[in-house]
Amino acid sequence: MSTSLFEQLQRLKAPQSGVIADPKRRASILFDPKEAASKDRRTIYDLGIHGLQELIVLNPAFQQFEQTLFDENTLHMERAVEVKEVNDLLNRNIKKFLQHLSPYFLLRPSLLCLEWLVRRFQVHEYNRNELMALVLPYHETNAFVKVIQTFSLKESVKDWNWLKPLQKPGKPLAKSAILNRAATDKGFLNFVCKITTEAIKELGPQAHLLQTLMNFYGSVVVGALETASVIQEWHITTILPSLMKGLTTNTIDFASAAYIITARLVARTLVTAKLCNALISKVSNVQFERLRRTAVLLLIWIFDSQQASQPKFSEDTLRHLVRQKWFLTILSDLSRENVDIQSICQPIIMDSVHYIHTQSSQWEEYKIFLENLIQEVVFPTTTAQQVISTFLDCYVPSTSSNGPSPQRSSPLLDGDIIELDSEDDDVTMTSTNFHSWYSSYLHKLERQYPTVFDMTIKESLSSKEKENANGRSIAIKMALGYRLQSFGNAAFDIYESLYHHNGEIRLLAIQNLVTNLKVYQK
Repeated sequence: MSTSLFEQLQRLKAPQSGVIADPKRRASILFDPKEAASKDRRTIYDLGIHGLQELIVLNPAFQQFEQTLFDENTLHMERAVEVKEVNDLLNRNIKKFLQHLSPYFLLRPSLLCLEWLVRRFQVHEYNRNELMALVLPYHETNAFVKVIQTFSLKESVKDWNWLKPLQKPGKPLAKSAILNRAATDKGFLNFVCKITTEAIKELGPQAHLLQTLMNFYGSVVVGALETASVIQEWHITTILPSLMKGLTTNTIDFASAAYIITARLVARTLVTAKLCNALISKVSNVQFERLRRTAVLLLIWIFDSQQASQPKFSEDTLRHLVRQKWFLTILSDLSRENVDIQSICQPIIMDSVHYIHTQSSQWEEYKIFLENLIQEVVFPTTTAQQVISTFLDCYVPSTSSNGPSPQRSSPLLDGDIIELDSEDDDVTMTSTNFHSWYSSYLHKLERQYPTVFDMTIKESLSSKEKENANGRSIAIKMALGYRLQSFGNAAFDIYESLYHHNGEIRLLAIQNLVTNLKVYQK
């Protein structure tokens, strides 16, 4: 018995005791503290019921609270002396109600309901965090000021004590103050991320109503990333759980916010390879048609800004993308709009050729995709040159299948010439089908971009700084073969020498060509 009495006395030391201490003043959102003290509990309850009925008209989901927070029996409830189980249930109901109230906070019915919750359940003291989750997205409004003026922000209230200077003058909270706080306070940044994901989960199919909250979340996280002088590990680990949920959500506004945050994150700092590839996987599986173009632009940005992390598509992710007709359509549109799509085309080509060579699962789909790529996407000169160069690097002359990226050998040395002997042992292929397809595709690139193709081959032959893998050398033989197939064997040496990096060899080739011009014309 004494133990039970002690527990009740301890609960009476809680926030409600501060209210009881001054019967001439009452915390209130709608009224002056003295005026609020003159209104009895029944009057405030009637206001709350009236507000709830209006909210039910707007959204029937509020009916669930008629028999809990707004039941008439709550008129006689004293939560300070209730057992823990009762208070836990009450807290869950209050949190749930405030989450559903978020889209309607600025409406008068919402303020009527809050007036009842403040009077009866002292939510401004017992449920301060839940109430802040409701009002923080509206930090620039007078309604926000009215709510925080009900708080008792003592020094011990460390989470929200920084808002105390706003209470007496009744000033709204500036956005810059929020961004500075989020950039430097892990707890506050985590609070913003957590309240967003929890509210979206609670509202489920109606989460689209939380536009104000989701916009607030996106602007605060992006602002924190921009405001922070240096992006630290705690910034990333704090926002990552909500970011990953946003990239896979069924709520389009949440997904949009996650895309914007991702773009800002990869722009501000170099992320780990694991995180980079996880972001690529999530973004590639875009669920909303309206966000497809944004998703492709974001992928381009990730590959461009995170090159040091060596971003790559997983096989499942790439297979998913090459199956999507809209993907090529968007790439084509972006290319026509002079958007540089080179950073995403290069890994797609390299990985696709690798999967074709190894004949991995659904390898025929990669062939179809690459065929459609050069048919539907018109590349500008710079991108076309990179595409051709990338394709030349993809040739696999042996059974090696260590990965999509070919192994590099040492660069050409002064005086070296790429041999064009058709009987070279290195031409031996692991797959006749792959060799045939590769040759055909190379020829299509040549027909599609003849000038750029010549330029790329010329640079490969003439630049001694250019590194040439064995596969690239054989690929160049194929390219030259199309041009030289009607010539004699001696023409191979002349053609190659014309583009040699050694000036003396080029001069000898020109002299030889002039001398034998009539022979080659026959």
